[in-house]
Amino acid sequence: MTTTSTLATAAATAPRASLSRRPSRAAAAMPRPRPRGVSAIARAKKVKIPAPDPDAPTPLSEEQLARLPEVMLEKDPWDGDVFEKLGDVVKNWGLFFVVVFAVGAGVVAANTYNDGAVGVDFQAYDEPGQAVSAAMKGAGVGNAGGAGEAPKVMANAPAPDSQGGF
Repeated sequence: MTTTSTLATAAATAPRASLSRRPSRAAAAMPRPRPRGVSAIARAKKVKIPAPDPDAPTPLSEEQLARLPEVMLEKDPWDGDVFEKLGDVVKNWGLFFVVVFAVGAGVVAANTYNDGAVGVDFQAYDEPGQAVSAAMKGAGVGNAGGAGEAPKVMANAPAPDSQGGF
């Protein structure tokens, strides 16, 4: 307990100047340094000059207008609000449309991959020429107009032997 009472006594008897947050008289009498960038001359107010509009056309003199070709003086058919809106739609949604059409094209390609393909078992023939001729007959190549029913593709295939081989 003696330690606690000693600290309490020291706090009570401490000089009040060290507990104060105000500067001392000597520090108050010293001139304060100026903040950087501040001078003794009053600052002039900056006048803001508006920036030119980037979409505004460059003004031409009468002489320059007289030298322009007639084509440049005609109204541009692509200049208008409709095409501005179209440009905004393409700018904002263009990538989305490209992805959707690419996915759609991939689905169509996957679904129609084997359309028109001739199912020929090339392993069933002794020579590749026989398989090709059978495939051409099955596809109707060489028929007059391809009218009627297509012949069976495997009609010329050799019969399997008793062990399941050819």
